[in-house]
Amino acid sequence: MDNAEPPPLELNLVVPPDDRRPAALPAVGRGVDTVTIVAVASAVAVLVFAALTWVLVW
Repeated sequence: MDNAEPPPLELNLVVPPDDRRPAALPAVGRGVDTVTIVAVASAVAVLVFAALTWVLVW
């Protein structure tokens, strides 16, 4: 009995559905990545900051 093989391990891997959409942005489709959202938000913030700076300086 010491050399008996253990029973094979049964792997029950349940893969959750691929839903990477953030809960705060329900209108954003599945094809839009988080990096894209951050990049667009950063670009908009830079443009707004530049416009405000230009208006306040001149």
